[in-house]
Amino acid sequence: MSGTFLRRLIVRIEGASSAVGTLEDDPDIGGYGIRFAYANGYGGPALSASMPPRLAPYGNAESRAYFDNLLPEGAQRLVVIPNGLEGNRPFDENDVIGLLSVLGGECPGAVMVTSEGEPPPKVPGVIPDDYAPLTDGEVELMLRDAARGRIPAQGDRISLPGVQRKVAFSTIDDGETFLRTAAKGVPGTHFLKVDPANDPRFEGGVISELLCMRVAAAAGLPVAGVDAISFGDLNALLVRRYDRTVSADSTVRRIHQEDAAQALGLDRKLKYQKDARKAFKDAGISALMGPFAALTAAPGDTRDIIRRAVFTNWLLGNNDAHMKNFSLLHPSDGRPPALAPLYDIVSVESLPGGWTEMAMPINGVAMAPAVGAADVEWLAAQDAPAQRKIPAVVLRRRINGFREIAEAAPPAIEQVIADGEVSLQEAEPLQNLVRARMGILSHAFGWQLPVP
Repeated sequence: MSGTFLRRLIVRIEGASSAVGTLEDDPDIGGYGIRFAYANGYGGPALSASMPPRLAPYGNAESRAYFDNLLPEGAQRLVVIPNGLEGNRPFDENDVIGLLSVLGGECPGAVMVTSEGEPPPKVPGVIPDDYAPLTDGEVELMLRDAARGRIPAQGDRISLPGVQRKVAFSTIDDGETFLRTAAKGVPGTHFLKVDPANDPRFEGGVISELLCMRVAAAAGLPVAGVDAISFGDLNALLVRRYDRTVSADSTVRRIHQEDAAQALGLDRKLKYQKDARKAFKDAGISALMGPFAALTAAPGDTRDIIRRAVFTNWLLGNNDAHMKNFSLLHPSDGRPPALAPLYDIVSVESLPGGWTEMAMPINGVAMAPAVGAADVEWLAAQDAPAQRKIPAVVLRRRINGFREIAEAAPPAIEQVIADGEVSLQEAEPLQNLVRARMGILSHAFGWQLPVP
């Protein structure tokens, strides 16, 4: 923003008959302050659970909690440059409006953000009319660019939160034929994740995520669809977007969604519990079990999934599970949302540069290897905030459910190896970690768990 010129973006949700509202610079704050206002007479779905429709604009803190959380993080944010201005300096990482002016046409969920005066994004996408085919060589080149932290020249310009290296695509037959969108803002169906080429700390992250997602699925948790794929010597993870639908007539539509940080109005820098506490906010298990689960159509079912997901994350060493790794899917008819499939389950603890501190401590215990019987029991007892005491029979049933998850892990890992998706050597770090976790559980509860 320069002088008195205010930049303005138009915000839409696919399925709503009119624009949701406008996002613009906030002159009262200056710098990169923003504000969002719903359009007069807007009668569609709320942009976020934390921002229900109202006449008064939402200020910088509230607007940033939603819109900044749409954008990539870390190095993926620092390489975004204005359209058509190759060689220019990238946007400032705090310039939400600048970043969304380039990436906002295709965001997580059904939200679409474009500059004032631009045509709205394509609704819906039609395969193959709105897409162009890519050769395997082109896909490999794009992935290598992404692995090096570059924005692929032929890649779709979209906004995908997170720090992982990824490239957006669409595919026919789940990876048989790759497509890129032929126009700005056409919805994609998949993305590919790849390990960073210049950071050995995260070597094997793609393999780890495949294994962990398979274990979570075997444990009965709802997870996003993933498959292993390779291009030359490059391993990648093909992820099917749960916020997209492809109908029988090959039209691609967006589904409105938001993550827990957005739904609870948390700044992107507060996704970890220890950081949120410094700002007198809650970004831990209690926030997920309380106000987050209460937003859903079936809070009890949501809490059950979250409880089991937290245990599974601990079992697998997914210590980076934070508030942006849980999301809501909003029905188009205005009914309460449902918990989205789980995603980004990675055993960060078993990676070369892994860590043991959990993003969400269990019973106040932050270091995953230090979790004991009392802490697992505490997790099993977590429920609605108004629940005073969990009956002993319910507590035992939940702990037995944790045992079933632990027992499902070794055969699930072995099945991934048997299917040829990963090698025994690639699976060994996760197997060793799961073995250590099973030792903790066996000692704590007297269980005779199978050793992977």
